[in-house]
Amino acid sequence: MIAIVFGSAFGLNQSYQYLAHHVARPDLAGLVVGFGAFGLVIALMAWAVQRQASMATRWPVVPGTIKLSGIEEYHQASEPGERRGVEMFGKRVTYTYRYQNVSYTNECARVATETPSASDEMLRKLMSRYQDGATVEVRVNPDNPAEATLDARGDGRIAYVLWGIAAIFAALALFVATRGG
Repeated sequence: MIAIVFGSAFGLNQSYQYLAHHVARPDLAGLVVGFGAFGLVIALMAWAVQRQASMATRWPVVPGTIKLSGIEEYHQASEPGERRGVEMFGKRVTYTYRYQNVSYTNECARVATETPSASDEMLRKLMSRYQDGATVEVRVNPDNPAEATLDARGDGRIAYVLWGIAAIFAALALFVATRGG
């Protein structure tokens, strides 16, 4: 961990030194390095999410059952000695499945808001897809059966959003490097 921190600091400093001599406005070299570093980190996250989603599509499929698809009400955590936290409303979906004669329970979605009507459209879609007692196909990680998913492709779609954000940071870095502020 220490090597990563110091290595990153050294690498970013070297990048800054190099770019300070090769960009249109040397005073913006730090901004170029920052945009580039954020873009790289987000691209690495996108790659990891996409790789995980790709692996999940090859996991074995077993039948599962939606056990809970509903609304819960709770209070956000508060500091010791303070009054109760903000009242929150959450929608969640849990399901059970069996893999190699062992029963598992997982949660596929949880959405929390401060008002029960917030994000109603998204929540209606979620709740209509997963009704209590419905039978669903569950993809199970054979190396870790406690890890499972109901929608392996859904995680892959998130990767495209991350790739887009990484591209925006790369474009910003390129713009600042070539045109200046």
